[in-house]
Amino acid sequence: MTSTRLRSIVVAGGGLKGWLAASYLRRLLGPGVAVTLVQAKAELLPPAVAAPPSILSTFRLLGIEESTVLRECGATFRCATRIEGPSSDGALLPFYGAPDAPVDLIGVPFFPVTGRGFSTVDFWKRSLCHGRRVPFQRTQPLLEAFFRDHLAPRARPDAPRHGAAPAFGYHLDTVGLVGVLRDRGTKLGVEFVAEAVGGVEHDERGRLTMLRTASGRCVPGDLFVDCTGPEGSIHRAAGGTRSAGPAHQRCDRFVAVELPVADREDVPTYSTVGAMEQGWRLSIPLADRVVSVLTFDSRYADARDAEAALLATMGESSGAEIGSGSVASGRSSDPWTNNCVAIGTAASAVDDFQGTQLLMLGFQLAGIVRHLSGTQDDAHRAGIYNREVVAMHDAIEDFITAHYLTVPTPDNAFWREVRAAATPSARLAARLEAFDQGITTNCSSAGDPSELFDARSYALLLSGMGREPRAYPPILDHLDLEPFAQLRREQALRATRLAAELPTHAQYLRGLVPV
Repeated sequence: MTSTRLRSIVVAGGGLKGWLAASYLRRLLGPGVAVTLVQAKAELLPPAVAAPPSILSTFRLLGIEESTVLRECGATFRCATRIEGPSSDGALLPFYGAPDAPVDLIGVPFFPVTGRGFSTVDFWKRSLCHGRRVPFQRTQPLLEAFFRDHLAPRARPDAPRHGAAPAFGYHLDTVGLVGVLRDRGTKLGVEFVAEAVGGVEHDERGRLTMLRTASGRCVPGDLFVDCTGPEGSIHRAAGGTRSAGPAHQRCDRFVAVELPVADREDVPTYSTVGAMEQGWRLSIPLADRVVSVLTFDSRYADARDAEAALLATMGESSGAEIGSGSVASGRSSDPWTNNCVAIGTAASAVDDFQGTQLLMLGFQLAGIVRHLSGTQDDAHRAGIYNREVVAMHDAIEDFITAHYLTVPTPDNAFWREVRAAATPSARLAARLEAFDQGITTNCSSAGDPSELFDARSYALLLSGMGREPRAYPPILDHLDLEPFAQLRREQALRATRLAAELPTHAQYLRGLVPV
């Protein structure tokens, strides 16, 4: 095996994921590695995306200013997802990736494996069993204040700082975002080949050596990154495989419509998800319009029916259809095969109403950089990367499956078929049982992909959908709970102070507060 320095990367696939991948790799690997983007047929995405907080660090890495994002992408802040449920409140899910801080009741570590304290979820379970029947989100004062008062997650520059606001991402216009990434990638030195991929060539060991464009141009490379969408044609040519998604993820098409914002003073800082007769609806508020996306099963509905249903939920009989396309599901167990890495939906796809596709893309790109070595055929590093990506996919898929198992759905043929097929994985079943039985949860899982969605995330979803635990950790009856009471007082005070110092979302967006 010959050890060689990586000198060139070829990214196959344009659009959002291709330009993000090319710009990211060019920025981190520097001018010593040539990055070429070949404009294969871009994956058709919904016209707006709900980006997670990880997008902020990506923008900072690439040197993209927030003011540019707000201006070019019609952006609004995204601090949570609201899941429509049996009550008017539904479930309000702040962002994953920020585990619930453990509450230490005895001053020393006492769970050497599972953590060093209790989750606030455990105390909520106890109060619930003692007769205080409120949804978990009502016990989160910062969450309640933030969304009750429609606050922006950025403070005024001259305001006193009483603590950080909730983590946030953005709602972004897809076309605008692609333009921003393309401009930045070009400035970073990404070479752009505006031709479709016509084929690939291999060496005697099965490694890719070059892409051939439709006109016959040859684009050689050391490493190939497949961003061609669920088709994953480059990855398949390198020997990669892909398995189907869960049986209950039956929506295979989407349609999107948009309407102007009715009240610019009341633009929410959350996207909204709900079940309709045809499938899942995701509503994304941009600065000047609302984009609603309906994913549906083409066996039960067509695009015309889906569009009419969407407009009905928006109180309109007509609007602008601005996108339609296919919905991917499934994953590859070997996204890094030989010298080709499949990323985005070419490697992993689940229902994206939580904005996890961009989260997964960032995770994959960081993993590529972390596991690159001087040996281009380093199967050991590729194997570690593959296990990490599969673990992240499974964690996301579990959380999305929990929506299928808990969110109220219409009683029609489509949803009856979906409910009959919805089966939790062994890990998800164990997590749901732990929630029901009040088993003490792990509070120290930050950074573990398998624990991306912690006890707090599940408690917000499940309690928002009307599911209540039947027990709580009995050890809480034997300990002094004053440290928890003190924490609650501090949280309430912090929420009050933040509410006083933060501008409203509308004030920030219209420029009354400097960016």
